[in-house]
Amino acid sequence: MKKRRKNLENLYTYNSRKDEYEISLSLRNYEEIYNPYDFSQYKKRDMDEDFLDYIYDSSLDIPLNHKIKLLFHLKDKTYNEEKSRNLKNAIKNNYKWRQAIILNKLKDKMKECALLFLAGSLFLVLAFLVLPLIQNGGTVLDLLVESLSIIGWVFLWDLVEILAFEVTKLNKKKKYLNRLINSRVEFEQY
Repeated sequence: MKKRRKNLENLYTYNSRKDEYEISLSLRNYEEIYNPYDFSQYKKRDMDEDFLDYIYDSSLDIPLNHKIKLLFHLKDKTYNEEKSRNLKNAIKNNYKWRQAIILNKLKDKMKECALLFLAGSLFLVLAFLVLPLIQNGGTVLDLLVESLSIIGWVFLWDLVEILAFEVTKLNKKKKYLNRLINSRVEFEQY
C-alpha cells in the first residue's frame, strides 16, 4: 500500500490535509482544450475529447477513496477570469453529461436483466411442469424438458453475467465520473 502511494506521489502532488491528489495541466491558451472544429462562443463550445479523456484516465490512477483537484497552469498574460470560470463549468458539465449516459446504460441493463429473469424463470417453470409428463413419455419429452431447462439456465446465466460484469463496470465508471464532477478546479498563473 505504501509503495502504491509512493508511486502515485511521484505522478501527482498529494495534499495530506485534504486527502487530495492534484492533477496538474499546463495550458498555453484556452483554445487548446476546446474542439478545434467548433467556433462557437466559449460558453457553447465543445471540449476536446482527448483532453477530457486524459483527465479521466489520470483519475483512474488514483484510488476512489481520495479526492481530486484539477490544477490548470496558465501564463499571466493568458489568464482570464471569465474564461476560467467557463472552463470549470464546461468540464463539470461534460462529466455530468457522460454520467447521464452511464445512468441511461445502467437503466437499460436493469431492464434487460428483468427480461432475462422473467424468460429464464418461465422456461424453468415450463420444464418442471412438463417433467411429470415424461415419466411415461419417451425420448421426445425428455428432449423437450432438457431443452427448456437449458434455455432457462442460459437466460439466467446471461443475467448473472450482466450483473456481475457489465453493471459493476458501469457503476465503477459512474463513481469515477462523480468524483471528477465534485473535484475542485483551480487556476494558477505563472
